[in-house]
Amino acid sequence: MVHLKKKPRTDYHFHQFIKSITESRQFDITIMLVIFLNTLSMTFDTSYDYRERLKYVIFIADEVFLAVYCLEFLMKLYAEPIGYWKSWFNIFDLTVLTITMVAKILRAQNSVDIPRLQGLRVLRALTAFRTLRTVSFIKGLQVLVTALLDTIRKSFVNMVFLMALLIFISGILGFYLFGTGENGDQENWGSLGSAMLTLFAFVTEELDARNKTGSRVFTVLFIFIGHFIFTNVFIGLVIMNINEATDDYKV
Repeated sequence: MVHLKKKPRTDYHFHQFIKSITESRQFDITIMLVIFLNTLSMTFDTSYDYRERLKYVIFIADEVFLAVYCLEFLMKLYAEPIGYWKSWFNIFDLTVLTITMVAKILRAQNSVDIPRLQGLRVLRALTAFRTLRTVSFIKGLQVLVTALLDTIRKSFVNMVFLMALLIFISGILGFYLFGTGENGDQENWGSLGSAMLTLFAFVTEELDARNKTGSRVFTVLFIFIGHFIFTNVFIGLVIMNINEATDDYKV
């Protein structure tokens, strides 16, 4: 049996140098600092006063931040051309970077096309997810996010079904208690659909204006029970998945 020797990289020393940089603690701290400064810049950009006063500073800072993110992506991809794609956090970082680049390209075209401008606003809004890149550098946050995603993936359908069942039963009760008869509240409880919508929206102010004390108490009771079930079940599932995710990261 013939064993083929793996041909060494011609840029082996340079590759190891870049890899050592991307795996260093100093590199993570630098990117974290850039993300923090980027978050601060985005905060100023949302204020009309500061946006006009610091528009050139914000523009230059945004260009620098984008350049740093691109350099980070290229360095990580060069260091781990295959391993880079095995991390969901790296894929998330690249998605945010792609959104930022597309928004920059559209903004640079100076188009007055309304649909394109609306899409640009959406893309610019999505760049706020840059701040979530901190998850990629803090293991504790990675455990929490992993547990949260596992909880949603495994139990979200069951939780939604439980809440829908609660709203359905409460909607029928509300319809017969407050939606029928001459003095019934047809707007909020007149049908099963409106009753369920009322419970979903928690329109307690309108119920108070109509002096429907009974329906107000009923709605408050529904909120309490729904919040109790949803919060406690969700928190319990998240804690369970946090323990599982922590064990996985320890391994």
